[in-house]
Amino acid sequence: MKLIENQKLFLIDELKKNLFECKKFYFNVAFMSFSGVQLLLESLHQSRGKILTSSYLGFTDVKSLEVVNDITGIELKIFITKTQGFHSKGYIFEYENYYKIIIGSSNLTSSALKSNIEWNVEIIEKKDSVFLGEVLDSFDSLFTQANDITPEFLGSYREYIKSLIQKPFEFVSKKIIPNNMQIKALNNLKELRTENKTKALLIAATGSGKTYLSAFDVKAFAPKKFLFLVHNKSILTQAKRAYEKVINEEMGLYTGESKSNAPYLFATIQSMKKFYSSFARDYFEYIVVDEAHRSVTQSYDEVLNYFKPQFLLGMSATPYTKIYARYDNICLNVGLKEALKRNFVSPFHYYGISDDTDVSGSIKELSSKLSVHKRVDFIIKKMQFFGYDGDARKALGFCVDISHAKYMSDQFNSMGIASAYLSGEDSIHKRESYIKRLENAELEVLFVVDIFNEGVDIPCINTVLFLRPTESMVVFAQQLGRGLRKAKGKEFVTVLDFIANYDRSFMIVLALNSGLIGSKKALIKEYKNNFYGCHISMDRVAEELILKKLESTNLNTKKYLLQEYKELNLFNKTLSIGDISNMGFDNTVYRIIKVYGSYYHFLSLTQDIKYSEDFLDFAKQISRLLPIKREDEFVVLKNLINKNIEDGYIYAKEFLSGKYKDSRQKLTVLNSNFGFSKEFKSVVKSYKKEILELLDFGLSKYEEIKDDRKIGDFYTNKYYTLFDVSLIAKYKKTLSSFRGRGLIHYEGIYYLFVNLNDNSKYENTLIDNTLRWHIKEKISSNIVKNIINSNKRIYLFARREKKVDGIIMEYKFYGELRYVNHIQNELISFDLKII
Repeated sequence: MKLIENQKLFLIDELKKNLFECKKFYFNVAFMSFSGVQLLLESLHQSRGKILTSSYLGFTDVKSLEVVNDITGIELKIFITKTQGFHSKGYIFEYENYYKIIIGSSNLTSSALKSNIEWNVEIIEKKDSVFLGEVLDSFDSLFTQANDITPEFLGSYREYIKSLIQKPFEFVSKKIIPNNMQIKALNNLKELRTENKTKALLIAATGSGKTYLSAFDVKAFAPKKFLFLVHNKSILTQAKRAYEKVINEEMGLYTGESKSNAPYLFATIQSMKKFYSSFARDYFEYIVVDEAHRSVTQSYDEVLNYFKPQFLLGMSATPYTKIYARYDNICLNVGLKEALKRNFVSPFHYYGISDDTDVSGSIKELSSKLSVHKRVDFIIKKMQFFGYDGDARKALGFCVDISHAKYMSDQFNSMGIASAYLSGEDSIHKRESYIKRLENAELEVLFVVDIFNEGVDIPCINTVLFLRPTESMVVFAQQLGRGLRKAKGKEFVTVLDFIANYDRSFMIVLALNSGLIGSKKALIKEYKNNFYGCHISMDRVAEELILKKLESTNLNTKKYLLQEYKELNLFNKTLSIGDISNMGFDNTVYRIIKVYGSYYHFLSLTQDIKYSEDFLDFAKQISRLLPIKREDEFVVLKNLINKNIEDGYIYAKEFLSGKYKDSRQKLTVLNSNFGFSKEFKSVVKSYKKEILELLDFGLSKYEEIKDDRKIGDFYTNKYYTLFDVSLIAKYKKTLSSFRGRGLIHYEGIYYLFVNLNDNSKYENTLIDNTLRWHIKEKISSNIVKNIINSNKRIYLFARREKKVDGIIMEYKFYGELRYVNHIQNELISFDLKII
């Protein structure tokens, strides 16, 4: 018996495994959605069985019924509910000599299979079991009473679904306060201005609160005259309403119909272009440009080149290369992973499909190889198999060049699939015309060439096709993001990635992880399990190809890291740690630190920036602690640096340590000198900005984890070096002496460090939260007695690989262990359960 709650075990994995192995299956679920059915499509097509669902509350959608009903080998029925509800959730698998039964809370929907917290219990029953007989009898009885799925039924049910009014509950608080994302951006904007920066770009998905964020910053800046600029009047009026909730200033519209003279103006670019010269060049102290990806056009050029505000803020959900040159600095980039986590964008179902096309050679040669009839048939076949969310397919296909895009469009049209193609060379009018046709379902597929560079924004997209190799994780994330904009009625996006054999075919892994850090095998497994409501699946050939390419590619060479840095350097300037972090690529910073010792060593060697030896030594010491798992050292250093270290702060420490003690001061607070060394004072004087940047980076990342689950002083599922553990355990000896044979005892706790699956004779394994661990000790030793009698707490730190690409791997903290059993052979083998 086991509990499946979508935390350590996922129902989707259990269903796929059993569908592959069983003779026959029987599903009884109250609700069924296409989002859930699509995840099991490949497994269902290879299985035989019966599925019973219901019409209860109209939650079962028509598309799921249509798709399952067309699968050969599956008998589908629907239980029509009238006065009685129907709320069962059971999955039964028939094997040769037994049955597996999963009963619990999960319906056949994407979230119930992968991301919701659910309680499902799996049990195994022999064929003569009384309980099994009751379950099968109940299923047969309900199945007999249920309706067949006929065309007549589907037509009637479709009308019933349309008649239902399902309005979600909404509540808008009158008090508007910044969320965590907005606070981070506001702090970054404040920091940019202290450095005398006059421009910034905010990149975040629609719905993430960009407008309110800009209002908070304008309020803090307090300009006498302010301009909000956008191309669309409806966006303009919405923005004005948002600002009025935050700022108590007179505001007005500046459009074709209205020319307000209020100090805070909300203007369309069309109107401002006609009348900008009637304002003094420095009239507006602060300008916000919404939908900033549109601002690299002649209309915006005239207006923005004319005005000289004290600060210019651009906001966009769809950035591209040219836009960065206009705004110089990124104040925040809510990356794909963060946007999914915060539900700013639609989740996706990604399917990696092996493609045997030879993709070597020039762009022209590649275009020719990709433009073949056989491949078109294959792509269409996969599109039809996996389907799409919604009533009509609205797909975006990324091609290698114009010739390839035109070929795909022509071929699709010849097969009755209405299609068109676009490139960066097409006019804005043509792009908008085709996008409108796609939105209205007049087109089914729009093939594009480097369209991500043009800031195209198409919220209605429900299918993304990767039809060309993508060798940049930044580009891959941008292209994927084009389809993830939220839209009414859009539940998820189907992503079909046709993976050919090329050197960087593993972009999905790097793009979602914002740069690789850790075990490559574990990384693929992690994202296949659960990724913020998304689903990632690869066919066997594609998965083997990606893993092979990952394993054979050293991502931590200095050459590779420099290439990654250049990909991220959209401003063509020296990137700070904050710049890279604001783009969402923290792991790139960590990998640079692992290889070079510190980010500043990297800049010194690759960008020819000179730093003193003392500063580089300090940067290396502090970088060693990143990502931090406790904040103490960073908080102390930051507070010391932000005070005047030559003035009152030192005096206060001397006073608290009793140096100037008199009869009224009975308690000595500090017992040692707490000041900076002479050498470090010099470092702070010369490199205060860099030091604070390093400390702020560490503290900001710590803020993201500090509320996570802890056992003692350690965060579960976070990674630690031996040095980290010794520091957090407050080891009161030389920290480098915190070493041993894998089991270190300190202050009543055993710290157990284990290498898993190392292919040794007595390899350590971790299966179903139980550790099989071997130790060479006598049964009479104190260590063995303490473990068996649970006299000491045991903390488990384990890793599956010692090194990846030349970098020593950290240990993952799994939690506390309890003794279960032991066997004595050459070694003593313990079974220890994670509690």
